[in-house]
Amino acid sequence: MVQSKKSIKVKYEYVSGTNFFYSDDNRALGLIVAHKDLKTAFDEVAIVLNILFLENYGEDIEFIPSLRFLEFKKKVNERLSKIKDGSIKKTKAAAHLNSQWKRAA
Repeated sequence: MVQSKKSIKVKYEYVSGTNFFYSDDNRALGLIVAHKDLKTAFDEVAIVLNILFLENYGEDIEFIPSLRFLEFKKKVNERLSKIKDGSIKKTKAAAHLNSQWKRAA
């Protein structure tokens, strides 16, 4: 088994109207999901992680997000509102959020 940790840290950025999910985790190299619709992009992360682990390591692992979509969307909207009202300076990093996808039980 290649995996020592049970979760994969996934990063989120909103850039020019597109929702990007990617990971710097060595176990998830190649993960990049982008879509204009946040729900579509969010749902695709687990699918892509499942495929990456099957193709790269021969492991059939089901990944699920540690936050439900509505909770994640709330965090994204809060962050974007702070950028819009000026309480967070508008930079690439300002629209950045970390999340985790974990192995399903």
